[in-house]
Amino acid sequence: MHSQSWAGEFCRCRYNGVTSGPLRAAITRIVRWRAESLRATMSTSDIPTDSSFRASVRNKFRTFATRASDATGSAWAFGLSVLIVVLWTVSYPLFMRAPDGFNTWQMIINSLTNIITFLMVFLIQNMQNRDTRAFHLKLDELIRAVHSARNEIVSIEQLPDEEMLRLKKEFEGIRETARADMAPDEGGKAEEKTGGA
Repeated sequence: MHSQSWAGEFCRCRYNGVTSGPLRAAITRIVRWRAESLRATMSTSDIPTDSSFRASVRNKFRTFATRASDATGSAWAFGLSVLIVVLWTVSYPLFMRAPDGFNTWQMIINSLTNIITFLMVFLIQNMQNRDTRAFHLKLDELIRAVHSARNEIVSIEQLPDEEMLRLKKEFEGIRETARADMAPDEGGKAEEKTGGA
């Protein structure tokens, strides 16, 4: 009832020529307040968005890719592959009875392996991308947790190649300095040997 009263009041004022002054400002505030309260009561899960759909598809593919990767990387999958190759090899005499049997026999295994390889490329790439992201997040957390570490290194994978090359040379210099500091000089070594004797 309340929503009908403010809407009706707005329409009456609008059509009666009241479009300026304090009444218009009050009506505008009421309309905004009502729109905000309606927005607040609406659940975001009720509104399908493009991003939630994409996230849902992405999560389903991630789950599928993880399960498929686990299955295809198992000993059972390897055993099944060996069994298929053995069955294919044993079927050679069956195909020799047909005209052009040798080409058909080879085409079966070629087609099968091409299809499996084509599909596995996407699964492997998905798993590699996830592993790389997880690895970077773990490293980022370690860099953030170590107080003496430089926090700008956290997003190093987004730097241009020239900047990465500069940082590589900088770290090589640090490594060489650390090696030089750790290597005992010859004079100190000789003094230790004579001092201990």
